[in-house]
Amino acid sequence: WYVCIFFLSKKLETAKKTRINLNVKNGEIFGLLGPNGAGKSTLVNVITCAIPFKKGEININNMSIPKWKHAIKNIMSIATQNYAIDFLLSVEDNLIPFIYLYNLDIKNGTKLMNELLERFNLIDKKKVLSCNISGGQLRRLQIIRALLKQPELLILDEPTIGLDPIARNELGKILKDYVKQGKTVFLATNEMNEAEMLCDRVAFVRNGTILDIKPVNDLIIEHVGELTYEIQLSEKNIYEEIIKVIRKKDAQIHIVSEDPLVICKTSNPFIYDEVVNIIKMNNVVTYDIKKRRSNLTDVFMKLARR
Repeated sequence: WYVCIFFLSKKLETAKKTRINLNVKNGEIFGLLGPNGAGKSTLVNVITCAIPFKKGEININNMSIPKWKHAIKNIMSIATQNYAIDFLLSVEDNLIPFIYLYNLDIKNGTKLMNELLERFNLIDKKKVLSCNISGGQLRRLQIIRALLKQPELLILDEPTIGLDPIARNELGKILKDYVKQGKTVFLATNEMNEAEMLCDRVAFVRNGTILDIKPVNDLIIEHVGELTYEIQLSEKNIYEEIIKVIRKKDAQIHIVSEDPLVICKTSNPFIYDEVVNIIKMNNVVTYDIKKRRSNLTDVFMKLARR
C-alpha cells in the first residue's frame, strides 16, 4: 500500500471528529467521494500535513506523518479546490518559480512546462496575466503546477470545477498516462461521471466516516444493482402507489428519488410490467420508462441519504 490511514481524528475543537480507515495502492487512481461537508477536503488537508490529527496513523511510502512530513511533502503535490495563483503574474511566471522550487533542471523543466501548457490548451496564454484568463483556465494552470513536480503522489481536490469537456477529457488522459509510470493519484471529487471513468477504486465518505471502499463496478453492483429504471409521469400522485407495489414485489428495491422516480437494485424481472400496469390502471396518458445501467450517481444518491 502506498497510502495507509487508520482511525483519524482532527485536532480542531470546533470540528467534528473524523474516523477514516483506508489504503491506497501504488499506481492507482483512487477516488474519494461524498456530499459537500463530508470530510473530503479535510482528509486531503491532513494527508498533505496542512492540519494536524489527534489519533491514529498515516503512512505514505512507508513514512509516517508527522515524523517524516518534510520528506513526504517532497514526493507529493496538490492542486487544491481553491485557487492559489498570483493574479498579477503571467501564466508562465506562475510556473517558472516552481521549476526552481522543485529542483528541476531548467531546460527539462521548461520543456515539461511547455508540454503541459500545450496539452491543457494554455500555450497561447503563456504571456497573459493570470487575472485576465477564465476560471477554467486558472484551474488548468493550478493542475499544471502540481504536475510540473512529477510527484510520486498527486493529490487533486475537486480538479474539474470549471473545466470544459475538452479539458476534462485531456486531464483524464494525462492521469491515466501518469499512473502507468507507477505514480499514484488521490482524487477527491463530487463528479460521479469523472470518478467512474477514471478511478480504479473509490471510497464513499459521509460525516467523516468511510461507508464503503471498492472498485467502481463492485460498488455499483453491491449498492444499486446492475440495472436501474427511471420512471417519469405527468401525474405524480401515483408515485406512492407504485412504490408500495414495487416494495411488495422486491424487498431489496431502493428508491433513489421521486421526481422522476428512480428505482435501483431489483432482482425481479417483472418490475417493469408491474409498473406499466399500475400506470395504465390509473389512466396516466403521458409517461416514460427507461431501463439503463446503474452508475455512481445512483450510489451517491443512495449513500448520501442513508
